[in-house]
Amino acid sequence: MAEAQTQRVSDESDEVSALLGPDLEGLETAVEHTGEAILANTINNGDSVDTNEGRWFKESQRHHTRFGWRKPGVEILCFVIGLLTFAESLILSPTIVMSVEKTCEVAMRDGVCDMAQAQKVFSEIQSVRMLLAGTVSTLLAGKLGELSDRFGRKPILQYIGCVRLISIVAIMYTILPQTPFSKTGIMLANSVLSVGADLMVLIATGNSYLADCTDPASRTMALSFLMSTIYGTMGTGPLVGSAVVRLSNNNNFAPFIFAAVLVLGCILFVTFGLVESRHAQALEHSQLKAQDRRRSFDSILSNTSSSSLHNRGRYHMVMFLDLLSPLKKLWLPPSADGSLVARRSVLALIGMDVCYMMSTAAIMGPMVLFGTYKYHWTSVTLGYFMSLVGIGRTLILLVFAPLLLVWLKKRHTRLDNSVDNIDLISMRVAMISITTSIAAAAVGDRRGYSMILFACFQNVSAIFSPTVQATAVKYFTHSSLGEVFGALALVRSATMLIFPAVFFQVYSKTVKEHAMAFMVVPLCAAALAVGVSYTLEAVTDPERLRRRSQMSLRPDSAGYTNPDPGASKSTDRRASTSQTLRVPTSRNGDIAPKDNNPTLASLSSSS
Repeated sequence: MAEAQTQRVSDESDEVSALLGPDLEGLETAVEHTGEAILANTINNGDSVDTNEGRWFKESQRHHTRFGWRKPGVEILCFVIGLLTFAESLILSPTIVMSVEKTCEVAMRDGVCDMAQAQKVFSEIQSVRMLLAGTVSTLLAGKLGELSDRFGRKPILQYIGCVRLISIVAIMYTILPQTPFSKTGIMLANSVLSVGADLMVLIATGNSYLADCTDPASRTMALSFLMSTIYGTMGTGPLVGSAVVRLSNNNNFAPFIFAAVLVLGCILFVTFGLVESRHAQALEHSQLKAQDRRRSFDSILSNTSSSSLHNRGRYHMVMFLDLLSPLKKLWLPPSADGSLVARRSVLALIGMDVCYMMSTAAIMGPMVLFGTYKYHWTSVTLGYFMSLVGIGRTLILLVFAPLLLVWLKKRHTRLDNSVDNIDLISMRVAMISITTSIAAAAVGDRRGYSMILFACFQNVSAIFSPTVQATAVKYFTHSSLGEVFGALALVRSATMLIFPAVFFQVYSKTVKEHAMAFMVVPLCAAALAVGVSYTLEAVTDPERLRRRSQMSLRPDSAGYTNPDPGASKSTDRRASTSQTLRVPTSRNGDIAPKDNNPTLASLSSSS
């Protein structure tokens, strides 16, 4: 009897609560929505950043229109990058020739310079310099990409200009006739650029700048224009440098003075003319992430469970490893359905990029020395060769690459979130041309025509770099593109740390008997890259690449639309508790019949 009475009271309480439900619905629904918002914010943290990045991009585009010709874009960036690379290329030929002549001071035999011995000594200097410069560049390349996310692209460009000005002065000092020959001095002077101002960092910063002010659909062409500017200025620089030498009565130091003036002018232009491309809120977001990471590092010092010396050692180790932290960006997590296709694709692209660097930039130094040794190139001839390489690549990127892209887009579908057939064909054409170029140089001839073939086929490979960069970033969010480009630059710097030094060492050991032996490894690397390209997969199903951060309560926020919004609302969100209280349930769990007076109905049924 007591149990029946207790049950009756409970039922009455439940059904009376249903009458009070409409009065509490507003408060309860508000509380419920607040909890839902907190949960959605937690789940969609990465996705909300993607949404913000899209908003920041649109706001930046509107804000930059008031700057007129100074607004961030491809043209003004190419002007700045072009000035810096042009100044660098002005002094390339005189630096190489005069450094070899300086080396002759320790390679004299009977009062005559032993050119083979001088080339051996200079190759050894270059190999050690490559190791030193590559180590420093590898440690700083990724960090500078992160700093550009935090402080902006403009301060990094100012820093690069200042370091390049110091580099020009230092190199000029080491090759002065009054300066005694010093291996250490030449190595250090030629390593100044590695302190965050080498070509890899410059390209990464330029890529980040373009990513801030161009949409993904036009990013490949924007990067192509940037690379064509770099190749063009590096190609015309030696020609202008040779002309400056002639106009100054064969004064090989005149290009250094001209280059220093250009870099100084570039620094002033960046300071007073260039507009920052990154949104202020994006800078603040990156700063907050860096501060959170710094606080986690500082917590190591305050760890009471270990000794102070042990904590400090761990702290410095973690801070050192933090220089390499951008590499973590390249190790993509599995997609929402557990697929690893994005990770495999990015790693394959990085592997191809390493092979590309081995067979182009890393081989160029020994190849130039090979030309001066076998074909007796002078400073002027060397300038013509380097101009052929640079200007040829510019023509490829400005003429051949756009025509190839138009032709491929008519036959294949472009994908925004995955590598597509347009990317694959472009990269294969580039790597096959590299393989052909090295094979032509290895075959050789008596008059040096094989080196012209080498330069021409190397020029075709210019389409690879912008293609692989634009393809790789398809798999990443927009919130940290600077860090991603920095990570890619870090990988390239690590490649340039190892392989140029190895090739110089091989060349120095084999220059007298088998001068072409250093070409074997680059030739194999280029062929390997062609094979790796066939492991890449074009993914047309976006669900296979959808990140877990995009598995949200609001599918449309991640770029996915639901064809039935009403159904989504009913399935993704439970009914309000206040709404469920409107229709009380019976003791058996069935919905109770409606009654004008539920309390009296309950009493009558119980009696």
